[in-house]
Amino acid sequence: MKTRLKANNKVKYTSPKIQNEIFGLLAQMIREEISEELSSNTYFSVMIDESRDISKKEQLSAVVRCVYKNNIHEEFLDFVWLHNLNAKSLKDSLCTVLRLCLIDPRNCVGQTYDGASVMSGVNRGVQQLVREELTPQAVYIHCYNHRLNLIIVDCVRSVRLADFL
Repeated sequence: MKTRLKANNKVKYTSPKIQNEIFGLLAQMIREEISEELSSNTYFSVMIDESRDISKKEQLSAVVRCVYKNNIHEEFLDFVWLHNLNAKSLKDSLCTVLRLCLIDPRNCVGQTYDGASVMSGVNRGVQQLVREELTPQAVYIHCYNHRLNLIIVDCVRSVRLADFL
């Protein structure tokens, strides 16, 4: 890090532009570390989800999961602003994140998304596009966190007392 941030005693780094540059450098350093972790392991799985932020903009979050030093690691990669919510746009955004992090998508063996048809669709969903265009061995698994949420919602709906809360 010292080689990337050289300073003398007069520098304060208080400008928003400079602070954003520092954050950008730190983010790139973290991406490089993640890329090194993945290069020592041949295979990984990817998890993505889209959500709307407080300013009503859609964004995609991307996470990779791999075995590193005999332990399972999950690493957050990036947020990407989305212009469209169709399967092709989501798949392209995933590819952009992987490319930015120097991760070879052909080594992806698993993909995890929510159950929305744009993500999980067997004909034109993200999971099918990833298999057709990037890596045919990437098995789709419905996200267990989303499954648990669906179960809890169904359970609460079946309890009459919960209707009054």
